[in-house]
Amino acid sequence: MSEVVASLTKNRRTTLERVEKFLSKEYFVDVNLYGRLYRQSQDITDILHWNASSPSPSPSTLPHPDTTDHASTCSSEHTHQPAWKVSVPEKEHFAPYKLGEPFGPTFSTHFFHVAIAIPPAWLGGEVHLLWDSGSEAMIWRDRALTEPLQALSGGVDFQMRDCFVLGKKIEECERTRELWLEVACNDLFGAGAGGMINPPDMGRMFAVKKAKIAVFDREVWELFTDLEVIVGMAKSLPENDPRNHDAMYLANHIVNVMKTTDAKISEVRKLTQTFFSRKNGDSQHKIFALGHCHIDCAWLWTYDETIRKCGRSWITMVRLMEEYPDFRFVCSSAQQFQWVKDYYPLAYDQIKKFVKNGQFIPVGGTWVEMDGNLPSGEAFIRQFLYGQKFFEEEFGKR
Repeated sequence: MSEVVASLTKNRRTTLERVEKFLSKEYFVDVNLYGRLYRQSQDITDILHWNASSPSPSPSTLPHPDTTDHASTCSSEHTHQPAWKVSVPEKEHFAPYKLGEPFGPTFSTHFFHVAIAIPPAWLGGEVHLLWDSGSEAMIWRDRALTEPLQALSGGVDFQMRDCFVLGKKIEECERTRELWLEVACNDLFGAGAGGMINPPDMGRMFAVKKAKIAVFDREVWELFTDLEVIVGMAKSLPENDPRNHDAMYLANHIVNVMKTTDAKISEVRKLTQTFFSRKNGDSQHKIFALGHCHIDCAWLWTYDETIRKCGRSWITMVRLMEEYPDFRFVCSSAQQFQWVKDYYPLAYDQIKKFVKNGQFIPVGGTWVEMDGNLPSGEAFIRQFLYGQKFFEEEFGKR
């Protein structure tokens, strides 16, 4: 064992790079573990497009949340109609779309109709929609936009959310499906010209780069996430920590096993589970992680876009809560709850259910995440007054 550790220590950088490439979403995906996540895939060819926007308004002409009348905001009646709130026409008004065709500009809204036909050979498998428009998007079940399903986000690495589960075990009645995608011409951090916090590039164009259905291998995904954690430990723990050496050795060993044998994924996962089961004594800390979306009410995008960022983010959290009962998510702005209630009522009904069972957790107690330095005492009082009033009326608690 000491010889193995010495070898790993001497070639630490080489070993880490080898394992990282085995997980890479960009390099060697034809032979690495990431490339095995989807066993089969098929391009979606029946895509229709409709431009829902007139020329994009300037952000400076849109209302700012700081000037909103809180008394009217607390009302269920809308005082502002977002530019993206439109009636989607019949499919006859859409035009055929081919991958790579540009659309835009910045902060405009586009709708795509996608017709999905899952091959009979995929019955019984877990099938995903894979979509990347390089921007944020919401998947809707119907043209009337009454039931939001999940958000998607283009980007790189941690920003990328490009998959939607069409079914865990596809049945015959689920083989054909229509979906409506509301695409916002901005990414997670707006559309800064040459940099994230720069003024927006109002002429930026987007394009759908990926539109597929694919068979997902959940067993490979579980091994992939195990290995991500192990590599993270190898990179983050002190180099002289025995646990670091164990993580390095196991990660390298798994790559060897996967490359040189016909070992089943389930057998390889026994190695990772054995590693995770080792406790560092009875006094070790327990860490509890809670999800959170810090959504500025006004930052690098238009006021209108903030509203649907809340809708996209929170319906995606609902989907995660349905799949993972132990998942907890916290949110602190009453204003954002009000927006979702007004513009995404079905999503809000689902959120209230998860608030009741303790998974979706309102925190903070103020109307927005306000500045703590400049406001007066009166401003602080009003933040808590309106915030606590909302939480008590909607969720029965402060």
